Amino acid sequence: MMHTPRLQAHIRAVGYGKKTVLRDVELTLDAGELLAVIGKNGCGKSTLLAALCGLLPFEGEACVDGVSLSTLTPRERAQRVAMMIQQPRLPHVTVDELLRFGRSPYHGLSTHPNDTDRAAIEEAVRSASLESLRASYLDRLSGGEARRAYFGLLLAQTTPLLLLDEATAFADTAWECRMLGELKRQCRERGRSVVLVTHSLEQAVTYADRLVVLDGGTVRYFGTPQALTQDEELQRIFSVRALRATDGEGRAQWFFSPRED
Repeated sequence: MMHTPRLQAHIRAVGYGKKTVLRDVELTLDAGELLAVIGKNGCGKSTLLAALCGLLPFEGEACVDGVSLSTLTPRERAQRVAMMIQQPRLPHVTVDELLRFGRSPYHGLSTHPNDTDRAAIEEAVRSASLESLRASYLDRLSGGEARRAYFGLLLAQTTPLLLLDEATAFADTAWECRMLGELKRQCRERGRSVVLVTHSLEQAVTYADRLVVLDGGTVRYFGTPQALTQDEELQRIFSVRALRATDGEGRAQWFFSPRED
């Protein structure tokens, strides 16, 4: 029986107007896998996610579980792909109301939540630590709290594919670790697949199963974190050198410091 990747994409060209940002990008992602997308500012990381989510037209094709996203209605696409954007809007709604929006791809906003909706929302509240914020208005929260609320929205949508653009922006260290650990749990226990855009090499190497490095408008590297740490060319791209250490249980930990050459 032939294996079907969770995400299979070939983006021949994507950009804005006459400006092409990315060319010849090919990606595959299996169920339960976390893929980190890294690269310097302006390399096209957010553009890639916008294309995969259907927010930006592109030349090529992207399939989720073997189904081309271009053949789906917006509602059908939202049942398969959920995206957390880098700078979400902050409307005057409560966190609870925001989480209900995550169930709208299944029956619109006018229907009262059913048992499935309520269960998805309650799990999202627990997973995003939103218990104390449920009645709070989104536009009155701190930046970090608002990001947590949108993380809850992402989870409440219960899609097989999650796309996150700088998910830990404004997060303190404790919540950053909690969120990334929760994403790994979603992959491991729920079989969801995650594409995570991040500026942090440490985050990417620590949490990702595979990495994509964008540079010069295309994919410079697609592979395991371990191989990335040994690639001198990639260390030159980021102007860093990789340092390996081990924790108290003998597990590898990677750190990056500026190159001196």
